[in-house]
Amino acid sequence: MPPAHGLYRLFGEPMPIFEEARLQKRLCLGLVFDGGQLFNHLTVSENVSLPLRYHQNLTKAAVEAQVQAILEALDLGPWADSTPGAIGRNWQKRVGLARALALRPEVLLIDSPLTGLDLRHISWWLSFLDQLSKGHHVLEGRPLTLVVTTADLRPWKGRARQFAILKNKRLSVLGTWAQLEAASEELLHEVYQKQEQ
Repeated sequence: MPPAHGLYRLFGEPMPIFEEARLQKRLCLGLVFDGGQLFNHLTVSENVSLPLRYHQNLTKAAVEAQVQAILEALDLGPWADSTPGAIGRNWQKRVGLARALALRPEVLLIDSPLTGLDLRHISWWLSFLDQLSKGHHVLEGRPLTLVVTTADLRPWKGRARQFAILKNKRLSVLGTWAQLEAASEELLHEVYQKQEQ
């Protein structure tokens, strides 16, 4: 969506990108929606293969090999032939991540990855995202820039490099966790109060 005021850029390109001629720049950005936004009539494997089949001129065998590698990396192999409705929310969110990684983006936007997950899956997400940011084999060892939205900042302490808060339709970049803690008492009180509700 276009911003209400101002502008934002991705790799020097004004966003959002709608034009076909600039699509390659847009494909450097991956999106992971809360809940996965999966197609229920397709299997897990088919959901993950969609971006590859739509945006790349690959053979069926090449697509299947890439999808298999992604599914294995995210521990989704046992559910490859299942439809999203047959697996739990914990796994659906992971399938959404797998689909977003299929095109090997340079930047990954992730909406509330920990919301609604049990502790085992929260631990998996935090560990896997750490690996992606440092360079995971699913991306051929290339580090990935992650932008994560959350209602609770605490799980990201010691993990995230920069923090920002959206307040009154304005994005305020606060910096590191130490800078976040040094921010005004009013801002911290408001953030923590919302987290405790």
